[in-house]
Amino acid sequence: MPEPKSDSAALVVGLTIQGLAVARALARKGVQVYAVDRSDKGPAAKSRYLTMFARQGVNPEDLPDTLIALRKHIPYHRVVLFPCSDKTVRAIAANWDKLSKNYLLSWADCTELTASFTYKSVVCRHAEKNGVAYPRARIIASLDDCKKAQEMQFPLIVKPDQPPAAFKTRKLTTLSQLYNLVKEFPDSLPFLAQECVEGEDDRLQFCAFFMDKGLPLADITGRKQRSFPKGLGRGTILELFEDDQVRQHALQFLKGLPLCGPVAVEFKRDNTGRLWLIEPTVGRTEYCVDVTVQGGLNLPYMEFCYTLRLAHETFAPVLSHNVVWYDTEKEPLCYLLACVRQRTLSPWGKNPYFPYYGHNDIHPLLSAFNNLMLQTFKKGYPWIIKRLKFKTKQ
Repeated sequence: MPEPKSDSAALVVGLTIQGLAVARALARKGVQVYAVDRSDKGPAAKSRYLTMFARQGVNPEDLPDTLIALRKHIPYHRVVLFPCSDKTVRAIAANWDKLSKNYLLSWADCTELTASFTYKSVVCRHAEKNGVAYPRARIIASLDDCKKAQEMQFPLIVKPDQPPAAFKTRKLTTLSQLYNLVKEFPDSLPFLAQECVEGEDDRLQFCAFFMDKGLPLADITGRKQRSFPKGLGRGTILELFEDDQVRQHALQFLKGLPLCGPVAVEFKRDNTGRLWLIEPTVGRTEYCVDVTVQGGLNLPYMEFCYTLRLAHETFAPVLSHNVVWYDTEKEPLCYLLACVRQRTLSPWGKNPYFPYYGHNDIHPLLSAFNNLMLQTFKKGYPWIIKRLKFKTKQ
């Protein structure tokens, strides 16, 4: 790929482990990386690969003004934005007219389309239009709408239509649970309620693309091996795994969509082998983008070059599926548990990668370890005090 120009930089919006992976993938290719988030206290902010800006105004309402004010502190002629959440994608899309005077964006030509596909209800309609299997679903916008669930078969998977929200996913087995969920989280309405596709975590498979006006320039497939909480939460163990059927189903879903930039599509394979669409990710890379980078598909750098019109029409990266990525931030013991169960330091016979360990970037690891020890102590301290008091009484 071409070398980045000295007048260009990147701004990562949101510094989770996803933002850290994006920053590292860019910086190791010679890109100057900046990041903005509400706080600079997290482990990712300690990385040597980025310059951090801590700003309070990163909520969707204030983000456009924050980005415009921040621009004068970045001494580069061209700055490419890298959003790291759906709400950030929507905020940038809604305000692109004024942000475009200061920044560049890989999906600048399709902002409205990109933002629309962060809504679960839009995904549902498009899947049906393109003949892609999607679990029967209903939109729940009020207590009265809960009656719609009687048309479906429990258990149901319920998600906010406009993520991220107060919860990610809930599995409900009764209608009363749905009523209670609506009462508990009225600010997260509407919900998408859909029938559950049964199966273990390793039935969840994905294909990550880089798109140019609907044309896939590069892609890689993989699957989850574990999620936390089991069956509902974020994937904590992900493995690169070649599966052309997943790729073809993803392309069928994306047919007719002139999307640009990073796009990922997730499916779940049921007990008969049929693939059901779970959700796409558009306008940003996945939280687990590091697994694709370690496999040879450097989506952030590809996006940077594409946005600056430095990239060629097609890409031919050398891919490796010898990669398993462990989200030890979400589930600190996931790697150790896999090692114990498989009696090897290389579960699934592949190289292990982690959000903080490695990368020639020690400070995020030290910060994360310190935070883990503090959290462990805070949780264990009441138990220790209770035991000491009990022994004293004896």
